[in-house]
Amino acid sequence: MVFYERGVIYLRNNHLYSEIIKIQRIRCKSCGTTHALLPFGITPYKQLTDEVLILILLDEFSDNFSEETINYYQKQFNKYHYPNLSTMLHLRNKKDILELLLKDKYKSLEQ
Repeated sequence: MVFYERGVIYLRNNHLYSEIIKIQRIRCKSCGTTHALLPFGITPYKQLTDEVLILILLDEFSDNFSEETINYYQKQFNKYHYPNLSTMLHLRNKKDILELLLKDKYKSLEQ
């Protein structure tokens, strides 16, 4: 098995933690390309977990990140995610959408 290391920032007990984790890589037998098997809640090419990203967009933990980082994620959300999510969820308020995502994403883990 092949692994690579990656830094991750996650939330536990209402505190942010940074940790290096090992990500397994697999090779597709049919096409030969490699793919990373990311743990639940980890977004490709991002250090922050999904939960932390949503909380940043909800303006929580904003003291822990630079204004540039917060602006970057807000622009990414507004450009790529908000238009589709507002249509799919029939919600226009960004805060309602983010809170619903946060609640539903981690509610599925409890089952």
